[in-house]
This record gives sequence, C-alpha cells and structure tokens, in this order.
Amino acid sequence: MTELSDETRAKIRDQIGRYSRSIFALDGTGEFLESLRLVAEATVAEKELMRFRDEFPKAVAEVARLRKENGRLEDQLQRTQTYEGNIAAALLEKDQFIKFTESNRDEWAKRAEERLEEVFRLRAFAEWVRPELRQFALRMEERLRANDHKSHWANSTEDMLFVRLEEELEELRGAVAVGMKDAVIHEAADVANFAMMLADNSGRLGESTAPEGK
Repeated sequence: MTELSDETRAKIRDQIGRYSRSIFALDGTGEFLESLRLVAEATVAEKELMRFRDEFPKAVAEVARLRKENGRLEDQLQRTQTYEGNIAAALLEKDQFIKFTESNRDEWAKRAEERLEEVFRLRAFAEWVRPELRQFALRMEERLRANDHKSHWANSTEDMLFVRLEEELEELRGAVAVGMKDAVIHEAADVANFAMMLADNSGRLGESTAPEGK
C-alpha cells in the first residue's frame, strides 16, 4: 500500500469541510441524508489514513525482521546440509575402510607373522652372539647412522674403501697409543664398518650363519 501524499490528505479534509457546510444549505431530507453519508465516509477515510500512517513504520520494521529471519534460516539450512554431507562422507569412508580391512586382512596377518618370526630370529641372534660382540655391533650401527646423510657404500669402489679403512686404522693406532678409551671404541667401530662395507660389496653378507630360533 502506498502512503497518501500531503496534498491528497489536504483535499480530503477540504472535502469534509465542504460537506459539513453544505448540510445547512441543503433543501430536502434526501439530500441531507446523502450529505451525512458522504461526511461519514470522509471521516472513516481520514481515520483509516491516520491508522495507516501510524502502522506503516511497524509494517516496514516487520518486513525487515522477516527478511533477517529468512537469511538466518537459509544460513542454518546451509550449515545443516554441510553437516549432513560431512556425516555422509564419514559413513562412506567408514564403509570403505571396513571393506579395505576385510580385503587386506590376510595380507596383514601374513605381515604380522613375518614380523613375529623376525623378532624371534633377532632374539635368537642376541642370545647366540656373545655380549662383547653385541655391544660392539651397536657402536658400529651408531657410527653408520651418524653418517646416513652420505652416499651409500655400494657406490664406492674397493680402492676408495681400502683408503678409508687404512685412514681409520691409523686413527685407531693413535687412539690406542694415547690411551683414550672412548676414542679407541669410536675408531675401532669405524675400522670395522669399512671392513663390513668391503665384505658387503663382495656380495657375501647375505648369507646368514645365525641360528633360526629356539
């Protein structure tokens, strides 16, 4: 509904005034009653206009509130749809994981069995090897891990490895001569590692002599 302009409202008031003045100038009951009806209609129109003017801001505010509520409901609907989508994706991943687990169960059981056998072999090896050799092998592994950033010994020639072996052997002699116990162990592990590299590159270290287990 469009609000009446000030000019229209002025015309209505003027018409009411003219109707009121014409009552005293009318001749006859019919014309008098018609004038009363027109005055009444004009009065009702004026009251309706005033009510509309009072209620129009409330209607505008209610429309604004409804638009805001509609936006909130649309946002909530979008979040709900996203949440439902996440649930559906999680359920799908669960089903896929169950299917994957069932299809790979035998393979995992086989790997677990192989790992268990390896543990038994390592324990048997640890029991078979004398304590001094176990401790020295650990020192050798420590020295190898400290140099993991370097190229693998498989990329080195025998001559290169022999040169390094002789260098480490000289360092070992020096440590023994001055009686530095920690340095002796350190250099001895280096010497042993280069000897191991030569043996490994010859292709013989793949043949195990350790017991299979107890």
